[in-house]
Amino acid sequence: MRGGNGDGHDDRSSGYRYGSFGAVPASEEAIAGLEEAAVEETREAECAVCKESFEVGDKIRKMPCSRGYHESCIFRWLRISRTCPLCRFPVSAADDRTE
Repeated sequence: MRGGNGDGHDDRSSGYRYGSFGAVPASEEAIAGLEEAAVEETREAECAVCKESFEVGDKIRKMPCSRGYHESCIFRWLRISRTCPLCRFPVSAADDRTE
């Protein structure tokens, strides 16, 4: 579907400039600052990003909302969107203008 401005471009395309569907990535500082946790310190039994069960020895990081995710999963997620995959709690954005 084309936008209505007559130039042949979809008016909604600006929503893709940061990541998928207008998502704003988290700052590298916010990503690096996520608390490390052991499997037994999480309230979840599985990572909500990859849907795999947590196992002893997995690298887990907790969001400020206290939800735990596999480190590699949440780091990849936060480089696209700065919000928690489950509750949408935000962390600091990569682009200060979005704050």
